Amino acid sequence: MAFHGFDTDAFRFYEELTADNTRAFWLANKPRWESSVRAPMNELLTALDEVGPFHVFRPNRDVRFGADKRPYKD
Repeated sequence: MAFHGFDTDAFRFYEELTADNTRAFWLANKPRWESSVRAPMNELLTALDEVGPFHVFRPNRDVRFGADKRPYKD
């Protein structure tokens, strides 16, 4: 698998997520994230295997037990 870059929908997804950072938006757009963001990122990490191990962290924050309910980043 070769890395061909990120589609413009990936950037549009994050712009929309910034405007509506809710669980409802996330659940409605998770397949879009999988195809536009996660798949190209996995291709990039595969292409960079010889450089070192890389990890993709989960895009959501488990706030069930914390007092701070804000997302990781705005």
